[in-house]
Amino acid sequence: MSDCRNLFRNFRLLKAKQSSIGTTSFVVVDPLSTLSKIAKASDSWFHVDAACTCSACICPEFRQNIDGMNTHKWLLTNFDCSLLWVKDRSALIQSLSTIPEFLENKASKANAVVDFKDW
Repeated sequence: MSDCRNLFRNFRLLKAKQSSIGTTSFVVVDPLSTLSKIAKASDSWFHVDAACTCSACICPEFRQNIDGMNTHKWLLTNFDCSLLWVKDRSALIQSLSTIPEFLENKASKANAVVDFKDW
């Protein structure tokens, strides 16, 4: 932990910290829990690049590694082919929706189905 503190001490003025789990070239994994605590203590935004090996978090025994992680690079896919975890799906859907009248139907209006065209 002292190495991590020394690292961030030099970046005090920055309000964003970067870390990674499974970088594409070297599969480097940073100590996320420790680094996130340090970033929080300095009131910094903390970004974790999940790259390709975050897909290991599919396994329950590795899920402690995924707190706050952007999973858009799982299995080396593009953003538009990937998984997003959202707390409130209605906010995401409303921001991306285009609902012309000819695509409306009873099931969608009643929220009886998940209409993935807006995701």
